[in-house]
Amino acid sequence: EEEFELIDVEFEGLEGGTGTGLMCTQSTDEQYIARWGEDLYQSKYKAAGLDRIWGWPWDSGIRPCPVYLRHCVLAVSKPGVVP
Repeated sequence: EEEFELIDVEFEGLEGGTGTGLMCTQSTDEQYIARWGEDLYQSKYKAAGLDRIWGWPWDSGIRPCPVYLRHCVLAVSKPGVVP
């Protein structure tokens, strides 16, 4: 999803050993604009009445979609076996 940042991170496995993996992290409005441009930002968010993507206060009433959260839980609870 274009609103997020994908970064390489180091990790330590449960059975020992280390490696690197890809992690989806929060981004910023400024990074979104730098990557995708002001026009897209204006047409997708400002035109919909939103003044930002990130940085909403906890009491804003904005919550993650339950279906999306379910996909996240399933993704981390069933990672599978790495050959």
